Amino acid sequence: ALSVLGLAAIASSFIATLATVVFFGVLLLIGAGLQFASAFCGRHWRGFVLHLLAGLLYFFAGLFMVENPLGAALGIT
Repeated sequence: ALSVLGLAAIASSFIATLATVVFFGVLLLIGAGLQFASAFCGRHWRGFVLHLLAGLLYFFAGLFMVENPLGAALGIT
């Protein structure tokens, strides 16, 4: 099954690239939610602001990748 999927990805590399970028964007959005949860669960810890800023960075990067996958693919490449 993986060989067939790999051959399909090679045959249509443009679609595979866009799917990969959107998938990575969704993972970044999930990571942003976890960073926000981590920041607000440990508000009294020393790294609150860093967790919050990392969450914002993940959120905006993931949002850009999901909304504009072609531009994100060009930026990554």
